[in-house]
Amino acid sequence: MNLRILTYFIFHWLLISTVFGQSGYLDPSFADEGIMTWNVSGKQDNGHGIGVQSDGKIVVASSGEFFDIFGFNIGVVRLTEDGNIDSTFADNGRFLFGDEFSSGFIYHLEVLADDKILVAGGYSVDGSLNQELIIIKLLADGTPDTSFGDDGVVLQQIDDGEDYIHSFVIDYKDRIVAGGTCNIAGSVYSKNFVARFEPNGIVDTSFADNGVFIWNDNDNYNDVWDVAVSEDRAIFASGRGKPFGTNRLSVYKILEDGSSLDSTFADNGELFAPFQGTAYGMVIHSNGNILITGPNYNVNGADLVVLAYHQDGTANTDFGQDGVFMIDVNANDIGLNLIEQPDGKIIAFGESGGQLFSPPPRAFFSVRMDEDGIIDETWGDQGYVVTETGWMAWASDATIQDDGKILLAGLSAEDNNDLQVVRYGNFIDTDMDGYGMEEDCNDLVFEINPGAEEIANNGIDEDCDGMDLLVSNANVEKEIDVIIYPNPVEGELLIKLPEINQEVISIEIIDGSGKTALPASRPVFNQDPTIRINMADLPSGLYLISIHTSSGIINKRVVKS
Repeated sequence: MNLRILTYFIFHWLLISTVFGQSGYLDPSFADEGIMTWNVSGKQDNGHGIGVQSDGKIVVASSGEFFDIFGFNIGVVRLTEDGNIDSTFADNGRFLFGDEFSSGFIYHLEVLADDKILVAGGYSVDGSLNQELIIIKLLADGTPDTSFGDDGVVLQQIDDGEDYIHSFVIDYKDRIVAGGTCNIAGSVYSKNFVARFEPNGIVDTSFADNGVFIWNDNDNYNDVWDVAVSEDRAIFASGRGKPFGTNRLSVYKILEDGSSLDSTFADNGELFAPFQGTAYGMVIHSNGNILITGPNYNVNGADLVVLAYHQDGTANTDFGQDGVFMIDVNANDIGLNLIEQPDGKIIAFGESGGQLFSPPPRAFFSVRMDEDGIIDETWGDQGYVVTETGWMAWASDATIQDDGKILLAGLSAEDNNDLQVVRYGNFIDTDMDGYGMEEDCNDLVFEINPGAEEIANNGIDEDCDGMDLLVSNANVEKEIDVIIYPNPVEGELLIKLPEINQEVISIEIIDGSGKTALPASRPVFNQDPTIRINMADLPSGLYLISIHTSSGIINKRVVKS
């Protein structure tokens, strides 16, 4: 190895070591040394949902006292990528819904693939405790999407008492699967529900009983706080049940059509973990594990727990210690949600602090572990981070930016409760090639990174310089005159050769990110020189048709509509 190459590797190793050291530390390039605090309403505010649009702008759901009444209403705000208020969004950076007579609260936000925004929670037109479900859809610029519901708003009553959506997910048909709680009128007890809505906001009456599945109507305390849809299209819900006199972290599995709980899961579709608390957050990990997080209350306070289960509801005892990850930093450590990084690592977050008003103050709390439930000490100093920003604070939601940095959203209290967003540096190297997401143009493929050797004419940008190296293949094209049609294509693509030609070795379809969409295959000609490729199931976009011959490679581009 010559001195220049050795120097390069030493420099790159030192750079990686430095970046690793920044994981979990406040990002000084964001807002005020990594922390954005905004008293949006001028009174009390609560951040409860965060997402990032394709241009890097940050959207946050913020319930607050926006009108001249004592009570919350609904807000959505947007920040620039560096954490400043984006005045181009809605009305000077804020979308507000409600008036001085109403009340409402938002619990969840999603930025959709087209940058439109969905938020959901509960809403009362007259400010009473008779809350209805509410879903609001905004265009990317913060104006209501009038094609959704009634001018962008859906109101749906479930029961005579208070109804709230705590979370929702978009399924494979772009339907909205929402979960939450409906309170029994005149009672302190509550019931679980999952409801499904069409993409335009109309209730999907083919699901359950006129669009709503309700269970545990048993004069008890039940809450659904998170929902997910598995690869087999079943619906999972997590939250709280009280079957044995104490609150238990719970998970439920519901059939896709909402007709009933799935009796093959756990105990007739219900799982009550042996921990006292509420499963506020849930994610189905890419390895198939069902992960939930919440507090485990005990005589000394609470510990944050993450529990792992197989898809049949049995504990995954290979995760953490016998299926349990638990951390005790302060008297009260509470998990409110969790996310999976592209490299499979898990970040659970919420709050950490003393009991009630005892020190230390309640603060933003995050802890990272690998997919086996082992704490990852590269996050912060020792695998967890406590960020104190007031006398009381907590993180309700989180998201990952395209560069791997982590955003937490919640509230912080000084004189009032303020919306707060915190950004942490992070290094994610999914393909383990030594380059993080921020500089690696494809962090899923080891052979693609800024230090890779470029391969000519394959339609792939191996060295991340923004283009593929093109070398003339005129001789090949002269020998094999290839015609590809139709272009754009919706279903079957035809590749026509002038005559039966055994020079063609294989044909590969590559998507715009450089990944193989359809693997290479050797064409069979018989008497027809036309090759047929079914592209109906591929997503819309630009594709490279790479035709490998004994003389070289011919690349043709086609648009899938």
